[in-house]
Parts: sequence; structure tokens; C-alpha cells
Amino acid sequence: MNAIKSLPTLPKSRPRINVVLFEPKIHWNTGNIGRTCLGLNARLHLIKPYGFNIDDKSVRRAGLDYWKHVKLKEYDNWNDFKGVLPSLGKAYFFTKFARNSLMDTIFDYGKNLTSNRFEIEETTVESEEKSGESEIGQLTLIFGSETEGLTAIKDQIQNEELLYIPQDSSHIRSFNLSNSVTIALWEAHRQYYHNKNH
Repeated sequence: MNAIKSLPTLPKSRPRINVVLFEPKIHWNTGNIGRTCLGLNARLHLIKPYGFNIDDKSVRRAGLDYWKHVKLKEYDNWNDFKGVLPSLGKAYFFTKFARNSLMDTIFDYGKNLTSNRFEIEETTVESEEKSGESEIGQLTLIFGSETEGLTAIKDQIQNEELLYIPQDSSHIRSFNLSNSVTIALWEAHRQYYHNKNH
């Protein structure tokens, strides 16, 4: 059996990208997002309450054998997470209330923010340094739940950077949450590497 190969274009020195799910409802979406975060070395932040159980038994039942490797941080509620948000770089909120398109957005990765590192599960600063990886800034992508989006905190984020993902059909209300995260996360990586190499 051939060994799994990493993408050859992902250098060791890269920004930290955080993905935040506000009150996610569907286990499978969160599992798929965790897999995408793992594949692109992003951190996953989950804000309670959830619409599912995230205990070990539930994860095993869903077959998410990679879940234990996801760099995960959980928060009891929005206020709990809001205290951490300033340390996570520039924040981008994806919502139907936005007027700015992802297609017209140039992400701001900030400066070197290594002083704001924090421990997530088994991932530590020391383990990252031993692997030779270094981070040169970070940003945060925030998504609402599958049913309510970010409606519950709409008044609190009206002055933040709000984005929408454009679509070309009136037959769907929006993209699936896991697909939306994949689109935004990949675009954040694409912009960084494109700008870095041009």
C-alpha cells in the first residue's frame, strides 16, 4: 500500500488559520470540517451548545478515526470565545447579512503572532517547534450554525468583517456548511501561497 503523501506546495513556514463553528447542529458537517482542518493544518474552535454529542462514543460511531488528531478547542458559549478572539488575528464572519463577497476579499494574515499561541489538546508549542514548523501570522474564519447562521450574535458583529460566498443559482438557499468552510479555508491558503510566490 502506498504511503499517503502531503501536498508538496505546503511549506513549513505558514500562517495559522483558525476555523470557528458557532453552535453547529449536524455531527457529520462538523466531522467533515474537522477532516478539512486537519488536512490543511488549521485549528478548529467549537462554540457550544451543539446539536449533537461530541464524546468519544459518538465520534467512534461516526467513524471519525482522524478526530483525535484534530487541533480542537471548545468553548461553553459565545462570551467564552469572545474573550479569546482578539488573540486569533483578523476575524472574518461568514453570514447572509454580509455585503462583501469572498471573491473580492484579500485576507489579512497579520504579523508574527507566536506570542499568542495556546495549547490545544495534545498539540503544544514545543511539538510544533520540533517538527520544524513556524507560523508567521494568523487569521480566523467564523461560521454560524446550519439552521440559524450567526443570527444570535448579529448585533455584536455588525461592525466586523462580514463576508458571503457567492452562488449562481436561485434553487439553493446556501452552500452546505462543510462546503462553505472548505471554500473559505482553501481560498485563505491559496491567497497566501499565491502572494508569497509572486
